[in-house]
Amino acid sequence: MQSSTGVKLIIILAVVILSLYLIYPTYQLSMMANDEKDRMELEDKKSLVDLKSKSINLGLDLQGGMHVVLEVDIQELLNQLAKNKNELFTSALATSAKEVEESDEDFINVFYRNLTDAGGNLVRYYGSRDLSTEEQALTYLREQISETVTRALEILQNRVDEFGVAEPIIQKQGESRIIIELAGVTDPGRVRQLIGKTAKLEFRLLKDSEIYMGVAEKINKFIQSKIAPLDTVSSETDESGQEADSSLSLEELFGTTDTVSAASDSALAGEGSIFEQNLFFLDPNSRQNILVPADKESKFRRIVELEEIDRIISTEAGDVEFLWSSEAAYDGQFYVVYLVNKRSELTGETIQEADARPGSQMDPNSIGKIES
Repeated sequence: MQSSTGVKLIIILAVVILSLYLIYPTYQLSMMANDEKDRMELEDKKSLVDLKSKSINLGLDLQGGMHVVLEVDIQELLNQLAKNKNELFTSALATSAKEVEESDEDFINVFYRNLTDAGGNLVRYYGSRDLSTEEQALTYLREQISETVTRALEILQNRVDEFGVAEPIIQKQGESRIIIELAGVTDPGRVRQLIGKTAKLEFRLLKDSEIYMGVAEKINKFIQSKIAPLDTVSSETDESGQEADSSLSLEELFGTTDTVSAASDSALAGEGSIFEQNLFFLDPNSRQNILVPADKESKFRRIVELEEIDRIISTEAGDVEFLWSSEAAYDGQFYVVYLVNKRSELTGETIQEADARPGSQMDPNSIGKIES
């Protein structure tokens, strides 16, 4: 009997110890101040990600966060889809918007009723060869609203992933609303800015490789001056008094992907500094972009936001900016960073139809087509 009791106590004690061990990362993360988390993300992002992966995901009720409700602007959508608009259409649309705001009725039904009462017809504004009746036009409008919400869900999912929130909730509510719940988010301003921005299709030109390499070299020299200021103030001389040859190739200056694994990740400019060696590398496949290690992304982003870097970019390349790849490439090890003109050469507004057609480089009439 005593032996059985002793076994039970040992099992209970083992379970308690194991529970404390498993719950400790959650306790450690919850006790960290926001400033401490930000500093850890900058200095040791890998450890922070590892700590979060071992922690229990707490919801809005336990750790707070943001609850956002987004709604498709049906009035604007109907206005953009319409053709041959006149005063009757504009008046019916505006009246419908006011009624829906007060009664929360279905916008399509209210708009159809107001338009019909005013003597209008949906086919006049939304008709085509395939939409010859009002019933077909109503179905078309509802399908457009549904597709708009679906596309918005996909876009918001990609944007929310940038916050690194564990298990975010993004779901459709009704026909035109989207609910977003982000547990643990501490920067509501950034959330509103990122979620609320309008997606826009633009085509921009990459800067020439010579210009980009010049910008990269100047940025690298600036970083080196922060790591070892004395080495960049005066030229080194050898024992014979002659000036040492300090010219380096770009590969030697920035490194290559072959040396990434052997590179040291320790900061050389003091604890907490954003300046360190090997913050970016040349892309072996292209001279028109650079590679930033995924674990040093936040540091490099902060560096390129500095006024000194902005002056370097403006002086060397003019009115340009950096654009980042949406996901890390090379098995998730590097982000690709491009240098492009701020001015867009072409926008989606000028494109009426886009389809792929087979072509050949030998045929001058097939420019812009895909090679078969």
